[in-house]
Order: sequence, then structure tokens, then C-alpha cells
Amino acid sequence: MNRLAIAMLALALAGCQVGSGSGWVRGSAFLPECGYGEGGEASGAGEALDVPLSYFFGDVHGDGIDIRLQTSGAAVDVTDGMTFAIRNRHDVAAEVRAHGSATVPILAEEPSLPLAGPDLVARATLYLNSSCHDSYVDFTHGVGTLVFTSMYAREADGDAANIDRITATFTGLSFRDERPELAVDGQFPWATVDGAFDFDYTRGRPAQPFP
Repeated sequence: MNRLAIAMLALALAGCQVGSGSGWVRGSAFLPECGYGEGGEASGAGEALDVPLSYFFGDVHGDGIDIRLQTSGAAVDVTDGMTFAIRNRHDVAAEVRAHGSATVPILAEEPSLPLAGPDLVARATLYLNSSCHDSYVDFTHGVGTLVFTSMYAREADGDAANIDRITATFTGLSFRDERPELAVDGQFPWATVDGAFDFDYTRGRPAQPFP
């Protein structure tokens, strides 16, 4: 992961709220320098990847919300985890209320605001800065889909109800770093993960994620 991305994540995490809940992230990865796929370099075969989650963060900013799932509450540059940047939490909450769930595309590049209809879009990042701390892989452009069944909402912000729970699943979320200098026998680093999270957004005094 590049240093600019780490710095941006660290700044965002400083204002997050730690929520109680549960979640998991599992899949496979090809990152030989960190032991993922060492035996299958020629074919680009991956190895099992498991990110055991213990900390859940939410950071509301305007219409958006950043969701962060980590193996610890330490600084981003020394832990493993994922982040999801949801551009419009109000539209997600409205979609869940109307249909029971909201399918949110995860795109590598954020598109322009829609001219009409709900603004359902997210960005995703995977970081392995504890288990793979010597790597400079950039998994900041995930592609896939998030399916929410609950989203943080506040009547004071114009939502229909006050909701603290944030619940979602994702399947086949993929990351790939195609910088030539990182290729191994012509194969670029990649990761594909499934997962879920279910936690309460905690309001009040900001958490202290940096011990």
C-alpha cells in the first residue's frame, strides 16, 4: 500500500467512533513477497487469506460515511483491515427502508454524482500492514458489491428513523495492483475476498484508536 494512502487512512481514522459488533473477511491472495502464493508464482495461484476482525469504526462526514474493519485498534500502518467509503448514507438508508436491502456497487474510480435517482456508490481498500508490513502493494481500488440490510441514520439529518446498526455483506470483492515493478513472473498481485460486518455506530466522545 502506498504511503499517501496510508496517511489518508490514518487521518480519517483519528475521528472515527469504535462500535461493538462482529464481522469477518476471508478469501485468497497472490502476494508472494508476503507468503501468499509462493508455490504458484508461475500460474498466479493464490493462497488463503483471513483477516480476523476485532475493531469496527464508523466516521460520518456530510452525506457520506467511512466504514473501517480492523484486526486491532492500532494505527492503520501497523494493522490489517478494510475500509469502505459510502458516498451517500441517506440514500442507502432509504433503499433499505423501502426494499429491505440496498445493493451498493463498489467501483475502482468514483463516478460523477447521478443526475437523478439514488446515489449508491462506494470505494473499498484492503490493507495488510501488519501481516505484510514490508510490502508496497496498493489494494485501494476494489471492485465488487456491498449489500446493506441496515445503515446508520438520524432523523436530524433528514432520515426517516434513528438507526445505529450498520450491517452488510460482500462477495467476490477483488483488488489488483498492476504496477509493472510488482509483477512476479508476469503476474500482478491480487486479492479476492468475501465478508460481512454487523456493528453499532457509537456516538459520543471520539475513540482513541492510537494507543
